[in-house]
Amino acid sequence: MTIRDWIIKASNELKAIGIDSARLDSQMIVEEIYKKNRAWVLANLDTEITSTKKQKLNNLFNQRLDYYPMAYILGHSEFYGHDFVISMNVLQPRPESEDFIEILDEIMENIDSPRVADVGTGSGAIGITAGLKWPKMIIDLIDIDELALENAKIDILLCNLPYVPDDYPINRPAQHEPKLALFGGLDGLDVYRKLATQLQKRQKKPLFLLIESLELQHLEISNIFTPLGYKLQKTRGLVQLYKNV
Repeated sequence: MTIRDWIIKASNELKAIGIDSARLDSQMIVEEIYKKNRAWVLANLDTEITSTKKQKLNNLFNQRLDYYPMAYILGHSEFYGHDFVISMNVLQPRPESEDFIEILDEIMENIDSPRVADVGTGSGAIGITAGLKWPKMIIDLIDIDELALENAKIDILLCNLPYVPDDYPINRPAQHEPKLALFGGLDGLDVYRKLATQLQKRQKKPLFLLIESLELQHLEISNIFTPLGYKLQKTRGLVQLYKNV
């Protein structure tokens, strides 16, 4: 069997179970096993697969056939042009979360050497990307919300906390992700309310909050943080920017 044959077979089987990215996923598995880039794979489609390589390919393929996210299968995932190590203990970075960086880009010019906390950091993709983009930024990566406000002064909170309602339907790949990092109670916002309670106790509050949630939760998010003195400045995709006014 050649690499071409294996990709075609794998793609067809993944398409049959409704995976739209079937061919791309199959190619990425080949890239991972051969430790080569996409250009090499496409230039070597007629290469015969050894029995050892075939077994390794099939091991990863069977995980995808069971709807495991590609980030878990490969052990890494791209976010904002950077490659992050991913384990099954954290959510895979999602493209929509790149809006955190885009919004940060708009407000950073107003703050010199800001202190930032990435709350619910998981893989660290958002916080590390911000730190790479703005080297003067002092950033704390925090994954237990009780620790989020230990620092005496925080200018910006990046909040990507669990926000999926407990009974919200999720797709098959997401069912393999850690439930603790996904679900946030009956309406999905219990952890954000807990964060608001912590903020309320602080005499000096962060200047900016960047919060990710479902669009249908945006109004309730506003209801949670507006009483603390925060005003909505911008919405981009799932991410909202609030400023302490």
